[in-house]
Amino acid sequence: MHEGARGLGGVVTFLESAVPGFYFKIVKFTSGPLVSEARKDTKGGRRGSSRTNEGLRAELERVRAAEEAKGRVLRVLGRVTAQESVEGICRAIVEGVREELGFDRVGLFIWDDSIGWFRGTFGTGLDGKTTDERHIVWAIQPQYFRRIQQGATFVRGCIVGEPLPRPGEEGITADLVVLRRGGKIYGVISVDNRMSRRPIPQQELEYLTLFTEVLVNAMEIARARVALKASESRFEQIADLSREWIWETDRTWRYTYSSPAVERLLGYRPEEVLGRKMDEFAPPQLRRPLVASLQEAIERDQRVEALGMRLVRRDGGQVICETFAVPLRDASGTCVGYRGCHRDVTRERRLESELLHAQKLEAIGRLAAGIAHDFNNILTSILGVVELILGELDDGDPIRGDIERIREAGERAVTLTRQLLAFSRSQVRGERIIDLRSEVAQIEEFLRRVIGEEVGLVVKLSRETCRVKADPSEIRQVVLELVVNARDAVLQKGARAGQPAMITVSVGPVELDQDYCRKHLKLGPGRYAMISVADTGIGMDEETLQRVFEPFFSTRSDLRRRGLGLSSVYGLVQNRGGDVMVESVPGKGSIFRIYLPLAEENQGARETGSKERGRPANDSGKGLVLVVEDEAAIRALISRKLKSLGYRVLEAADGRVGLELARNRTAEIKLIISDLVMPGMSGKELVEKLRQMVPGCRVLFISGYSADDTVAGRCIGTQERLIEKPFTLDQLAAAVEEMLQTDA
Repeated sequence: MHEGARGLGGVVTFLESAVPGFYFKIVKFTSGPLVSEARKDTKGGRRGSSRTNEGLRAELERVRAAEEAKGRVLRVLGRVTAQESVEGICRAIVEGVREELGFDRVGLFIWDDSIGWFRGTFGTGLDGKTTDERHIVWAIQPQYFRRIQQGATFVRGCIVGEPLPRPGEEGITADLVVLRRGGKIYGVISVDNRMSRRPIPQQELEYLTLFTEVLVNAMEIARARVALKASESRFEQIADLSREWIWETDRTWRYTYSSPAVERLLGYRPEEVLGRKMDEFAPPQLRRPLVASLQEAIERDQRVEALGMRLVRRDGGQVICETFAVPLRDASGTCVGYRGCHRDVTRERRLESELLHAQKLEAIGRLAAGIAHDFNNILTSILGVVELILGELDDGDPIRGDIERIREAGERAVTLTRQLLAFSRSQVRGERIIDLRSEVAQIEEFLRRVIGEEVGLVVKLSRETCRVKADPSEIRQVVLELVVNARDAVLQKGARAGQPAMITVSVGPVELDQDYCRKHLKLGPGRYAMISVADTGIGMDEETLQRVFEPFFSTRSDLRRRGLGLSSVYGLVQNRGGDVMVESVPGKGSIFRIYLPLAEENQGARETGSKERGRPANDSGKGLVLVVEDEAAIRALISRKLKSLGYRVLEAADGRVGLELARNRTAEIKLIISDLVMPGMSGKELVEKLRQMVPGCRVLFISGYSADDTVAGRCIGTQERLIEKPFTLDQLAAAVEEMLQTDA
């Protein structure tokens, strides 16, 4: 336990350091008045010579006994101080007291504050061997415990401990020596001579009381050492397991300790950073401000809280860290260094940046949607009036050309507003049933701008519906990434004679057989929606094809031109239950085919094409139509068109007025045409109230928003038929005819 306590002299030195004056106490206790008396007698010559000789012999025996007692006590303490652990000290006390001081049995009990009683450590069995008694809780008899509390150094005549007294042992008792320091009780040593029945002189107990304080000190030192080792081990484990780089520095911010996490963070072993200053790991252009911040902490003698810094890895990459540190102080309270940690926040900062970017896009999207909605209302009025005027003009009218140019300008504005709405809708996350043809058509013009004029783009949309359950924004992102990837491949190749730079996007349902799926896809046979993107670019060799969907893999030299990434495309398609197939020939080009499960709602119906329907006859589907629209010009145009078709019309400027008009005409109303978003009562709320009066009434919504747009924080989300503004009056008429044709 203590290097100086190995020999007898070392024991004395240790004891004197632990309990000053200890050795003097032993000498004083084991020396008696007969020594001084004998010295006086020897000065008197022959006077009382016989008494003097007897006294000298008695004194000699006393001195011999005292020296022997001192030796025994020191040997016990030598055993104790040689131990490293509390367990070893307890065992050494029991065995040392028993063997050196001659007791039959010795037991050591330590006071346990948590239970309020003495807990066993080691003791002596009836066979005289040491036993483990750490399982024993000893509730000492109250009369003995009171004496201990009152300050007694030892208590005699107690009942012997385990095993309980047997017949014939009623007169055998145990004596308790109290381990106490500074008034605090630490435990008791129980001694008895149960086997030999030898009485225990009080002087032997007094020997024990001499070194009880030393025993307490030894146990406390051992406990402190165990706690220190546990603390050090705990710190090492925390430092080893922590993903934060824990370190210590001197006042110049030179590392004096480093945890293993530095290797994960920067690629250096802990020993490689020792002796180097913190600013040495910062980029050169950032070292001066970092040194200033660190120096300020030293001068102000304060903690370092969330100090942001960039550190350079061994491979040249950079990580963003938050640094926390507290001052290390010497005995005088002077700051001699810092202990702290670097926490890698690179990913957090990147996510924060992405979130900020997403929030900006969301705000721009809401603004774009609002602008597009207002423009759609204006364009609906303009194009509606233009359509009415053109219907009244003869083909040779001199102003017809001017009116046609107004319509063409209005149609270009319609394209612009649809692009704005397509952008705003890309911020709305959530899967639903969508037609892939419509989604691709909406971003066609945007794709043309992205690839530039030097690359041709052909978009082929099937006449057959191609509905899937997906997030529209994800579909747009997938198509955009594939087209951008194709553009890069085409531009890398450059123009070649007889082979123009072209990208072809195709959308439509396909039938996959068992043989094709087994060879090329991880899908079962059946009908799927397909998006294919083909290019005439440089193509890919077999090695590139094998790695094309690996994260971060790219053949692009310009890192700024990295987009969503083909690995993300693959992940999005897989998440939707689909698969991706790639074919490529070096020097010829590549084709990416994406297969997605068709939605159950896909009916496979073929559309009639983009031609407008002919005007329905005036006598078909006649009835009363309620028109609710807050824009007066649009309301007037719709009413005028419906009346020209032979319908009677009720007009309302808002939902409240429309509800009042409908109360007394519920049986006559054949159709409700309503704007979705209006001041006060919305179109959805109006229809819900009307259907309480007229269950099953037909509804046609019109709006500058789509059903999936978000207004005032809520998704419009209607299941009714919806015509998006701006629309032509013929389109409106066709929709009305279709909805009412069953009543014809």
